[in-house]
Amino acid sequence: MQQDLNELEYELKQVPEYQNRFAEVFQDGLKAANVAKALAQFQYALISSNAKYDRYRRGEATLNDRELLGMSLVEAKCKSCHAGELFTDNSYHNNGMDDIFGDEHEGIHQGRYRVTHVPLDMGKFKTPTLRNVMLTAPYMHDGRFRDIDQVLEHYNAGIKNSPSVDPLLFRHNAMLGVPISANEKIAIKAFLNALTDNDFITNKKFSDPN
Repeated sequence: MQQDLNELEYELKQVPEYQNRFAEVFQDGLKAANVAKALAQFQYALISSNAKYDRYRRGEATLNDRELLGMSLVEAKCKSCHAGELFTDNSYHNNGMDDIFGDEHEGIHQGRYRVTHVPLDMGKFKTPTLRNVMLTAPYMHDGRFRDIDQVLEHYNAGIKNSPSVDPLLFRHNAMLGVPISANEKIAIKAFLNALTDNDFITNKKFSDPN
């Protein structure tokens, strides 16, 4: 991730199989623009719609009390960013991961600012979906959190203030953070598990073709 497409093109060209496969699909073969098109087309096919939550919405399954509590907590505490059927607003937010945004490591913590150069975009990253999120550790843009417990504790008590931090993270008393109790964390994790689509993750169409 975050790799320059031209660098990726160069690396892929070192693998004859990729050269051949791109030549089969694109007239101009393996080019950076075609890499982007191929990745986009693959991602369009990644549709997860048969998790326990989906079956619940269709009246084909029931959520237990803990999962239902978790769903209500996600709606109350997370919906501002993790909205809709995809559980993402597809927007960019600074969720208080950092308060220093240096140029080291290609400015990895600068986020959207690297594209727009707008100061208030500093530290903003696109909201990821919560679907299958329990399978996608480590978390955050740099993988600093090894599990969901660390993510939830970050929002509970680890938010770092900066000029571009999302206003949604301020409580009514002007303190930063989203209060989440230990029992609430358990319920939220139960609901997040209900967003795991086993049919999707075992679909051979999305596996390594080799």
